[in-house]
Amino acid sequence: MTKRCPTCGRMRLDFFVPSQAILGYPNRLAKKSAVVDHRLKYIDFSRRLHEVLAPLLGERYSLHEELTVLTSEGLAGRSIRADCLAVTDIGIFVISRIEWEGKVMQSLEEDKLYVRSAQGMTEIYPCPLRYTAPAVHFLGGLLDGFNCPIENIAVFVGDTCEFGTALPTSYLKLSELHHFFRVRRENVYRKLAPRIDVDAIDERLRIGCTLITGPRPSQLDDV
Repeated sequence: MTKRCPTCGRMRLDFFVPSQAILGYPNRLAKKSAVVDHRLKYIDFSRRLHEVLAPLLGERYSLHEELTVLTSEGLAGRSIRADCLAVTDIGIFVISRIEWEGKVMQSLEEDKLYVRSAQGMTEIYPCPLRYTAPAVHFLGGLLDGFNCPIENIAVFVGDTCEFGTALPTSYLKLSELHHFFRVRRENVYRKLAPRIDVDAIDERLRIGCTLITGPRPSQLDDV
C-alpha cells in the first residue's frame, strides 16, 4: 500500500498497514539462546510491572508477553513487536523495554533518537514510540466499541539514562512507572466513568490475535 508523504508530497512505499497480530512465542523457539535471554529479561521486567500495578489496581489488570503485529503478508512481510501488552481497567498500554544508557535526545528525523553515552559518543536509534505505533493502530480497530484509551510507552530499565528536553513523557524510567500509572488511574477515576472490563478485553484479544503457547518461565530454568 502506498501513501503520500505530507512533507514532500512524494508517494511512500514503506507504510506499515497492520492487519493481524500474534501474542506469545512458539514452543519451537524455546531453546534458542536469543529467545531464552529475551524471555528471562522479560520475566524480571514483568515482576517489576506487577510490583507497580498490583498495589494501584489490585487484580484489575493482566500482562501479555510479546505482541507481534503483522501486515497482510503475515510472517513473510514486515513486522513490529512490543515486549508487553498491559490490559488494565484504566487503559491499554503497549510497552517497550529499553536497555539504552546515556542521554536520550530528539534527532532531526521524527523516527530516530540520539543517545549520547557518558563518554560523549552519540548513536542513533529507532524511536520506540514511532516503531510501536502500528500496534496501537491495530488494537484500536480490534478493541473498537470498548471505549478504552490505548497508548504506547517506552520503559528504560537503566537508572543512568537521562531524557533531553521536548521528549514525550511516554518515555519513562522504571522508577517513574508508579507515578505514571497513578496519574493515569486518578485521571480515569475522577471522571466516574465505567471501568474497563479487563476480562472482556482479554477475551477479544484471544479471538482477534493468534495466541501461541510458549515455554513457561519454569521451563527456562532448565535451558
